[in-house]
Amino acid sequence: MKRSIAVIIALLALALVFTGCATTSDAGEAEEPATLSWNPEVKTDAPAPYTDTPPSTPKQAQKAGLDAIFDGTTNWPVNAGSLPVAMKPAEDAALWDEFKEMFQGNWVDMGEVEKFLLSWYGKYGWTPEFYAACHNYYFAKASDLLNVAASEEDIDEVYKNLDRCFDSCYHGSMQYPDRLDLWCGYVHAALMLGDYENAESCIQAIFDRLDFNGNNWYWTYNEPYYEGAEEKETEFVQIMHDYIAEYLDYNTLDYAYSVSLRLAEYFPENPVALNDVALSLLYAGELEAARPYLEKAMEFAPSDMIVVTNLAYVCEDLGDYATALELADRMIASGEEDYVSGGIMLYAEINKLMNPDK
Repeated sequence: MKRSIAVIIALLALALVFTGCATTSDAGEAEEPATLSWNPEVKTDAPAPYTDTPPSTPKQAQKAGLDAIFDGTTNWPVNAGSLPVAMKPAEDAALWDEFKEMFQGNWVDMGEVEKFLLSWYGKYGWTPEFYAACHNYYFAKASDLLNVAASEEDIDEVYKNLDRCFDSCYHGSMQYPDRLDLWCGYVHAALMLGDYENAESCIQAIFDRLDFNGNNWYWTYNEPYYEGAEEKETEFVQIMHDYIAEYLDYNTLDYAYSVSLRLAEYFPENPVALNDVALSLLYAGELEAARPYLEKAMEFAPSDMIVVTNLAYVCEDLGDYATALELADRMIASGEEDYVSGGIMLYAEINKLMNPDK
């Protein structure tokens, strides 16, 4: 695929965000991204702080630079698969906090940041916070390079740093599969770059992990993502709902459908998940296929006006005016201004359709 310089310039408008994993750039593509293999042979050995290939000591790493650590590592985790991974309190939490402080001023010495990361790596190795920090570092570096990019070589260097953003999230989520922020960092970056296929593959890998962790995730500092059991379904569904909405916005309907269908399969009584499947089908013009999902959503959330409204208009388009009018009554009875006016308009439309000569 060809790169778009006009698209990559959008990177300049993005801010560096420290939420476990930061956002990455909205850029074109220097080359075809590597195909992700989410289910290869499982490796049980986690990567050591330093490998048997250069740089093999902290001193050599300091001299070679952060890129050499990524390039020289031979022991990347391929896929944690079904392996349980115990999440202990982050020993390097203070370093993550210090790393964030380095970006608080108006000017950041990226050379000093790299030295800091190399020292961090020498002390703790490949920790979740280190992966997240590298993600932010390479994003910031790509942004800085783009500010002064004047040649094709400069743009290639920008993409090299964007690749590191992906590496940090990809390999981090492979080694620490219950750190949801690392998975989400990869998905978010892939969606922003228009790599919808790899984003969907990563989302499917998140669902695969649900079979082993029971929707128990961790975030920054290895702290549990959910505050209580009652939030587990709601918050996870919201994350996936946002991704589905992006797919719908980008008109990538096949991916919206596959993700929403997987979400509804895992949470079969969740009205948001069921409504998302229906929306992905509606966007594709599949009204008959969408209707059962909306009807099922109404069974579990009869007062959800979004579901009621969607089903009302589907019934109207399918010619089931009696059901559509019943649903319009619900919209009006809700007392909510937008739905009341929508119900009245729906009544008017159906009356006109039923009495075209009047």
